[in-house]
Amino acid sequence: LRRLCIHVDAINGNYYLRQFLHQHVLAESLTRNHGVQLVWLQFEEPQKDTIDYRFADMLAHTIWERIEVEHLMSWLSTLGGGFSALGEQFERCAKTAGKISLQQLKIGLRLGDPFLQTRCKLYYSISLIQRGQLRTAKHLIREQYQFASKNIEK
Repeated sequence: LRRLCIHVDAINGNYYLRQFLHQHVLAESLTRNHGVQLVWLQFEEPQKDTIDYRFADMLAHTIWERIEVEHLMSWLSTLGGGFSALGEQFERCAKTAGKISLQQLKIGLRLGDPFLQTRCKLYYSISLIQRGQLRTAKHLIREQYQFASKNIEK
């Protein structure tokens, strides 16, 4: 059994391992030209720690954006709830609550969160009910019920 032993640091070793697993031509070439039947990767500690600063910056930006969006959603929910409560007596407030729900829905669409989108659509349906658009609200609520029925937590 002829072996090829390669001393490599753990970071580059991951790259070599993927190449050996996916490059069948390389494996055949090593076998045919050099008689190698086994490739042995000897992992060593890297000389210096590598940090992917670009990915860390992207991750920090994404996390910070998510925190800001959650904060914004809480403010919009509070504001929308207040206008919705006033919407029972003032149609203008019900319209404003509906606009706030639509803004929340835009955020939910941007985040790609279907459960947040469903919540926003239900908030919007309350605004529709307060303004007397019962048929539209009924269809919207039924759509959200169907979504919820298909996505039951287990």
